[in-house]
Amino acid sequence: MKKIILLASIVYFLLAPISYHPDTKLTLRYPALENSSVWDIYSYLDSHNLDIPDFHYPPAHFWWLKLHYPISKIIAGNGFDKWLDLDSVNSNFDNNSFRYNLAVKFPLLVLGLLSGYVIFLIVKKWSGNEVKARYATLFWYFNPVTIYSLVMMGQNDIVAIFLFLLGILFFEKSFLSIILWGIAAGVKNYPLIWSIVFLLACEKNIFQTIKKTAGVISVYGLILLPWIGKTYFTEAVLNSGLSQRMFIANLPIGFDKLILIVPTLLVLIAFKFFVNKDNKKNIAYGSLAIFQSSLVILGFSHFNPQWMLWTVPFIAIWGALLGVRKVDLLIWFFVFISWLGLILGFNDRFLTWGIITPLNPNLINYPSFVELLNNRGVEFSQFINYFQSILAGLSLFYLFSKFKKPFVKLADFKISRYLILIPWIFFLIVLILIPLIEVDKRKESGSGENKIYFSELTKKVYKYNTENSLKYFEISLDNPNLNSEDRGTLFVSDDIGSTFEKEISGFNAEANSWLRVDVPKSMSNSKEISLELKNIITKDGFLKIKLDDQNRWKVVFYNSGKESYQNILMKIGGFWWWWLLLIAASAYYFRLDSKKQFSK
Repeated sequence: MKKIILLASIVYFLLAPISYHPDTKLTLRYPALENSSVWDIYSYLDSHNLDIPDFHYPPAHFWWLKLHYPISKIIAGNGFDKWLDLDSVNSNFDNNSFRYNLAVKFPLLVLGLLSGYVIFLIVKKWSGNEVKARYATLFWYFNPVTIYSLVMMGQNDIVAIFLFLLGILFFEKSFLSIILWGIAAGVKNYPLIWSIVFLLACEKNIFQTIKKTAGVISVYGLILLPWIGKTYFTEAVLNSGLSQRMFIANLPIGFDKLILIVPTLLVLIAFKFFVNKDNKKNIAYGSLAIFQSSLVILGFSHFNPQWMLWTVPFIAIWGALLGVRKVDLLIWFFVFISWLGLILGFNDRFLTWGIITPLNPNLINYPSFVELLNNRGVEFSQFINYFQSILAGLSLFYLFSKFKKPFVKLADFKISRYLILIPWIFFLIVLILIPLIEVDKRKESGSGENKIYFSELTKKVYKYNTENSLKYFEISLDNPNLNSEDRGTLFVSDDIGSTFEKEISGFNAEANSWLRVDVPKSMSNSKEISLELKNIITKDGFLKIKLDDQNRWKVVFYNSGKESYQNILMKIGGFWWWWLLLIAASAYYFRLDSKKQFSK
């Protein structure tokens, strides 16, 4: 078991610094507010106008973040709070982005590793077979969904998953399970569904089921109690889009009545397992019920790709305890293919190549998969519907299928010491390939955050040195209240006499926004361009621009090019001590007895 955990740790902590998703960084801005003095996040956000979204999660999630933040700050060191305030695109241009990405994920990765060990204990306890327990742990640690959602994206779902798994481990001590599941629901709402389904599958005494379900709901209610009745809390948490998605799919039956598909199917799953008399106190069937419930939710609602992580621990437990049929292997394959298709179907670059922007921040400018297809006249939306329908259909198959004799037998096997080479080979391949990709390289005209009004640009000409292969540039515009009607004509010229104009106004701008200006081919190799605003019409005087540190209009230029190996290696070299630590851990793993087999 030590080798499995060590191998998983090396893989996780090797991938974590070089991968990124803005959600994890965003969530840590909440506990950092007012020098970490804010404890009622809902009231604070309601009374302050900030540039971050409402907090859409239950209170226990914020309590976790109050613990998560100081741990990450200790690891990150100086400049961490400033990095948290950077926008999603600029974050990985920071030379310390490797350390910061590791810092924000570190507590989550620890929970992920602990979750694997809890899965091991659960399966070993309920099967008495350590081989099965280790198979389940391997499935959790190295499943592509776990690697993607937990390690590379750094999603907080692992907090609720870890607490729920602890509740399963202590299921025979019902009071402790009730507390843990109630707290898990206080982190993310969906463990409420899990606990109800699990209890109906494993607890055949209806009065015990009702009592324990009421206990979980009571703990959850106590966590929410101080904010129940507060309109801002109800809107941000209970009625948010995240909470209501599972109620969107419906069948109208007339007279303004709807049958909600997901709740209907969840009821069918719950009572299907409740009436099965063979699975009393059998957590394998409880885990299978949770998997089926999660698949229904994912199949019949619009979900974020990282939510597929909900299914992984319960597949591991159910598969290890009950075995796997041929049809299960086939279904898991199609679930995985559908999941990949839905990831590509999101027009969000941070879900694909944007996830490795710590290595090359300009990858975020590479078109998303959907954009690449649209540029070639291919509409991907129909394929997204196919993938979503496959998930929905597979969830229905499980609803009406019976569990038969398993097909796969779990045999003893060796863990090769050469497995440690796989993550390092992957790491090197990524380093080699990234500089081969041509992207739009981003370069700011300078730092600075000072602002002046649009009307102050009269008769001012700003000049900038540019590089070859200029494709477009972005000019800063600030329209805080989204109601400015100020406008003008942007006159652009270069050092070889090419010119063009573009009409701009408050309608083109939001608060602290950027307006893209495409450059004609005649200007692509200019060495200098000039910007001048003409024909200014001040309707309300609200529209502003940002100035760089040379008191020029703040501009970001985009040139076609490739990232150099030198820049990537210099950035990696700045985090040398971490790579040496992982190399030392890998050497220790390699020296462990590679001939040791799983005990039977």
